[in-house]
Amino acid sequence: MMLGSCQNDTLPNLVEISTPEKTTPMPLETATPLLVPTPTEAKLPSECPPACSGLNLRQFDLRSLNLRAANLSKSNLSGVDLSGLNLRQANLSGANLRQANLHKADLSETDLSRSDLTEAKLTDANLFRAYLGDTNLRQTDLRGANLHRTNLGLAKIDSTTQFDKRWQLEWEIINKPMVGRELAGIDFSEANLQGAYLYLANLNEVNFYKANLSEADLGGANLSGADLREANLSKANLAEAKLDGAKLNQAILYAATIRNVDAIGADFSAANLAKADLYRINLTEANLDKANLSQANLKRTFFNKTILTGVDLRGSQLDETTQIDEKWRLVWTIINSGTLGLDLRSIDLSGVNLYDADLRGTNLSWANLEGADLSQVWYNEYTTWPEGFEIEKQQ
Repeated sequence: MMLGSCQNDTLPNLVEISTPEKTTPMPLETATPLLVPTPTEAKLPSECPPACSGLNLRQFDLRSLNLRAANLSKSNLSGVDLSGLNLRQANLSGANLRQANLHKADLSETDLSRSDLTEAKLTDANLFRAYLGDTNLRQTDLRGANLHRTNLGLAKIDSTTQFDKRWQLEWEIINKPMVGRELAGIDFSEANLQGAYLYLANLNEVNFYKANLSEADLGGANLSGADLREANLSKANLAEAKLDGAKLNQAILYAATIRNVDAIGADFSAANLAKADLYRINLTEANLDKANLSQANLKRTFFNKTILTGVDLRGSQLDETTQIDEKWRLVWTIINSGTLGLDLRSIDLSGVNLYDADLRGTNLSWANLEGADLSQVWYNEYTTWPEGFEIEKQQ
């Protein structure tokens, strides 16, 4: 059949069906997605906040809300503007935060584990003590963010992640362990380096003020002159490390291993060394004023010209191999074995810690008890105190 023979019958119907009316597309910046309600049309569930777990929150304007301690786990917040919001202590674990705006948001102590922050903006955000374990930080902008004490273990970053060099280095120490790192003089104050592998590292004069180094391996590391004040080193390995001149004031060294260490001139004042292994440590001219050495291993420990005023020796392991002044050996005996058979008349007990000691029936005539801690001591009518000494004022 010739084409011309069907022009009047078929072709007009085809033209009528296949030609839609032309429309002018809306500009991109003014277009509204058809499937997403506007903030004025959508209402949050009555229980949210704080109970917002698993919700799709993309369509809501959350900027006026206080989301502190809210449960936003596994929620969809991709592309949402959360800038400047208070999200302190919120649970955002497993949340979708892709391309979210968290500029200057307060995310301190927030759980962001397993969340997706790809392409999110966290510039100048506060992430103090936040948990970022197994969090996706690829293409995330963290410039200017506060990551002090933040847990970065297993956080996923790459070359597109933007954050300050210090946090990059902390991430590498936690997630890429290596022997003998050269880190002398670097500021790691308030860093979260829990479980870090720093074996044989050069940490000379490093600033670890208030850092978390619990369970870290610092074996053989050079920590001479390091600032470890108020640092958490509980259960850390410091065997054969160098601690000469280190500052460990008020540090937590509970159950830490500090065997075969030189700590000449180190400051352990008010440090917690309970249950620590101090076997063969050299504490010449070190300061242990008011340190807690209860249940610590002090065998072969060398106390030479060491300040021991107020030290707690309850339950510590001390023997004939421990080199310590007779005054402090006597204090250890009083604390751990009692005073039976001891003549304490005219004895210098100034500045000693006799907390909870059994002094019942003990003769302390003319003893020097100036500055001694006698709180909770046991005594009776047969206890003889120095003339003019009032035990009631010491309790």
